[in-house]
Amino acid sequence: MPPHVDDLRQLLGDLNLDQRGHKRELARRLRLHSQNAARPESPPPPETRPPGQDFDAFLVIDVEATCERIEGLHSKLAFSYPNEIIEWPVVLLTWTKKVTAPVLDTAGDPTGAHADVVDDDEWELTVKDEYHSFVKPSWSPQLSPFCTELTGITQADVENAPTYSQVLDHFYSTFILRHNLFTKTTRTAWVTDGPWDLRDFVAKAAHINQQPRPAWLAGRMIDLRLLTSGFFGSLKALRTRERSVSPPASDPGLSSSPGAATSSDSSLPSTPRQPTLLDLPHSQSLPTLPSFPSSASLPRPSPLSTASSKSLSALPSRTPKSNDALTAPSQLSLPSVLLSLDLAPFEGRLHSGLADTRNAARILVELARRGVQLLPNRTVPEGGRGREKSWAWMGRDGQVHWDEFLHSHGFDVTSWGRSPRGTPAPVPIVDPAFGSPRNSHARVAYTRAW
Repeated sequence: MPPHVDDLRQLLGDLNLDQRGHKRELARRLRLHSQNAARPESPPPPETRPPGQDFDAFLVIDVEATCERIEGLHSKLAFSYPNEIIEWPVVLLTWTKKVTAPVLDTAGDPTGAHADVVDDDEWELTVKDEYHSFVKPSWSPQLSPFCTELTGITQADVENAPTYSQVLDHFYSTFILRHNLFTKTTRTAWVTDGPWDLRDFVAKAAHINQQPRPAWLAGRMIDLRLLTSGFFGSLKALRTRERSVSPPASDPGLSSSPGAATSSDSSLPSTPRQPTLLDLPHSQSLPTLPSFPSSASLPRPSPLSTASSKSLSALPSRTPKSNDALTAPSQLSLPSVLLSLDLAPFEGRLHSGLADTRNAARILVELARRGVQLLPNRTVPEGGRGREKSWAWMGRDGQVHWDEFLHSHGFDVTSWGRSPRGTPAPVPIVDPAFGSPRNSHARVAYTRAW
């Protein structure tokens, strides 16, 4: 016999549930409660990041690209050159709870006092994995001597390397999917040393290779230079605020007793500086940071490779300077920022993509250790509605019209040196109406002297 409406209300009342509604609604409410009660309680999601941080993983990248030595009158075109990405290095950083190393006795054996102690309140960024691949350029496959001199990448490195499209596919399938990146459970942010890698080089690669930017390479990112500048700017603001609120040293109110010394008592030793707001709790030892080989021994990875950070040795532990003792860098280059953060000097070959990426990762680790909230400060692409940055040499036909671009700016390719494809200089068509070559790139047509 089906239950009466009064029986349903009685059961709902015993469960402290709403008793209003018709019989069908009451029965449905009771059935849903029974189903939910029978369902096992799901455990709370594991902690993956410290409080105050919004991202679980960080992909640090510093690509290298083809380049030409551009000097003199042509130097203003250096950033317009159709650079092609030739090295794709990535370091993956994730949060881990800090583990205290065991204390060793005089014989070198662990005493057990602090063996494998995990501190639930202290987190640190650590290197979880690396990815590296050289990339074969397609528009200008021959590297210039200047490019090899600057980056250390040789023609042999890129000759048999995969193309840009192949690298993206491989990186996505073997790295992003394997680490579950860019998902709801693993919030991920890109980190670059300046905006150029993801804003400019990827935009140029998208046109040259006719490979649209994938969704996981777009969106909000962290510009390490902006993050560093903001950190040192906040320290300067704190110092200014402290000076404005601190009483002068000669103020009689500073004397707590009639016999207390003042700043005018030159015969007495000066009292040590009192702790300030800048003396944040960062006096603990540095986290374990990866130590990288020197430029002479930097390994040359295979064209497509992933490398685990477990093989990296650790820098010796030491007490770093407090925030109050830091001095802002004179410039925001990687070597300058490393020294300003009281870290070991740049390790590896400067302008090697892998070395630059590893050192940028060290800076991010240190900023996190000093309490900086790692939040995105740029968006790529920067154009409205996801439009990529463009250059005048990007033809609507998907081709690269670099020679025509030079002529439209009044430069002669023959005086430039090697044409990107090694072809003779284009000859401008003279506009009969004006008696001279038209200078507007949008309206000029050129024929080649073969």
